[in-house]
Amino acid sequence: MIHEVVTRLAQVLSASPDPVLPAASIGPHRPAAAGDLPILALSVTVEHGGQLGLARLVRGSQLLDGGSRVREDFVGLLLSGTVGFEAWANRADATVQISRAVEAKLGAAEPALRERGFALLRPSVLEPADAVAREGGAGAPFRAWRQHLACAFVFEWIEGGEETGGGLIERVEVDLPQQRPDESFSVA
Repeated sequence: MIHEVVTRLAQVLSASPDPVLPAASIGPHRPAAAGDLPILALSVTVEHGGQLGLARLVRGSQLLDGGSRVREDFVGLLLSGTVGFEAWANRADATVQISRAVEAKLGAAEPALRERGFALLRPSVLEPADAVAREGGAGAPFRAWRQHLACAFVFEWIEGGEETGGGLIERVEVDLPQQRPDESFSVA
């Protein structure tokens, strides 16, 4: 689930027009060598996770032509927390330029973010750019500039079912937790 948050953010940030960086340079990884620069490293901290709806599996059904019925199970999850963006480059001005591009892209891409499950993505932290010495995992040590930004996020994940051509939903079956045997729930 957490990887899905990173993947969907990377899709938005690398999309045309005006990609922040190419897709290969955005993800949950820091630079291992000077040749990896520039890069945008993403991190996610989940502070709250739960299930959407009535916190249960929701089963939907559809009556097909000919009288047969198709049933589908849907599971909805909700995550909230903080997503971190670390802009890495070989110059301070390039790092700040990447950070500004991230802010601009997230502000302009609200519909694309909503399509990918983000109900909220609000800026919350901007730290000063700083020069750091990085041990090279794939080569010699190197120096780089880094700037950290963070956003509070709410992410909704709905899994199961498949899109249809639309139409009236005739019935949705819902299991209520701890339902007494003499109670029933119906929406007509």
